[in-house]
Amino acid sequence: MKVISAFLVALFFLSCNKEESNQISDLDLKVGEHSMLKNGKCFDIQDTPFQLCLDSIGDSRCPEAATCVWAGDAVAYLSLKSAGEKKSFALHTHPNFQQDTMINNLHFKLIDVSPFPKLNTQINARDYSVDLLIENE
Repeated sequence: MKVISAFLVALFFLSCNKEESNQISDLDLKVGEHSMLKNGKCFDIQDTPFQLCLDSIGDSRCPEAATCVWAGDAVAYLSLKSAGEKKSFALHTHPNFQQDTMINNLHFKLIDVSPFPKLNTQINARDYSVDLLIENE
């Protein structure tokens, strides 16, 4: 009886791990499509050996309903990882700064950073996300 119980428990845990790995694959980024990346998370880029991480966000954009001297800028700090190699880069929302880059034959373009700041409202770092387009060279 103990052997059967142990077998059923092991089978249960194996089935949970399989479901979990399927859920992770649903989060893969696809080349040629817009992708939403959550701050502090890493994602596999489908059909490549790379993983893309949104490491942090810097946001100095002028909040809604505020009067500012300039529009400000949000910057996404990202890293591309593969087989022990890590390449870090930053992409900006303001057109006077770098909004796209090419690394390992992949073109990364920052589309947007959200949420947009609101006057007198603090945004928690984990609530930030970026809209990013990844294309082949």
